[in-house]
Amino acid sequence: MKKGRKDSSEVSVATDLKETKSRIEIRLKGQMRSVDQPSIGSTLVEDIADWGIWMRGRGGSACSDDWHVKYLRWTLLGRCREYMDYCKASGHPRAAEAIQAVQKVYDFKWPHNSSSGYIFHFLWGWLQLELEKPGECKPMSIQEQKVVLEKTLGECGVPILDWLYDRFGGVKAITGREKPTTREPESTEATMEGLNGDVGKGGMS
Repeated sequence: MKKGRKDSSEVSVATDLKETKSRIEIRLKGQMRSVDQPSIGSTLVEDIADWGIWMRGRGGSACSDDWHVKYLRWTLLGRCREYMDYCKASGHPRAAEAIQAVQKVYDFKWPHNSSSGYIFHFLWGWLQLELEKPGECKPMSIQEQKVVLEKTLGECGVPILDWLYDRFGGVKAITGREKPTTREPESTEATMEGLNGDVGKGGMS
């Protein structure tokens, strides 16, 4: 066999996993279209275990509209601790797989900055908060961010012209600085990250 070429058994395993993932995706997507949020029980243990199989080889990089992001939020948002407690006590043969799937998300690294911290909170951070991961806390609210920006920029004599909001809860201040020669305002953006560096590790996300 030539160097670097996969043997038939490796190809077969890869093909089987791809087909398994495809079946899982079709089935779990179908659930979201056809039923209400599933109850916590043996069926959800198997479903999250399957979701974990689909997640093999994937990290935390995702879009808010990705089906696997929507699915986990649909099934576990607001009751992740309850689900994990059920799995641990259930004795279900696939409970360890389901717990491992949730643990994978729990272990994702939360980027604590204004550009991606709020997006991560929407994607996966909510799960880490519900499971009380040490060092993580709920991001600042829109009003809290504005208060900090107004105070910090005000102390520097930088006027705020307007606000930019993203759909994940982040806020940017549009600021104006006067040019010495023309006296025309020069617009820039100020964020929590720009003011405080990698803001709030363990304090702000």
